[in-house]
Amino acid sequence: MTNIKYEERYRGRNIQVAVKGALEEVSLDGEAIPHERDADTGAYRCSSLPYRTFGTLDELAKALVDERGD
Repeated sequence: MTNIKYEERYRGRNIQVAVKGALEEVSLDGEAIPHERDADTGAYRCSSLPYRTFGTLDELAKALVDERGD
């Protein structure tokens, strides 16, 4: 079962953070964004922005939108 935790329209794109069991997922316009969470710090990162870490998944998604310039 998937529970929507957060949903926002940002710069014309739909960001959604959902909880599926014990896992958090983030998507941009319905496309999943692969990410990992650091076990020590709790920070999120993704391979598209390897030089940055984020405190929340919505921050990660917004940074991807900004980086891509979509």
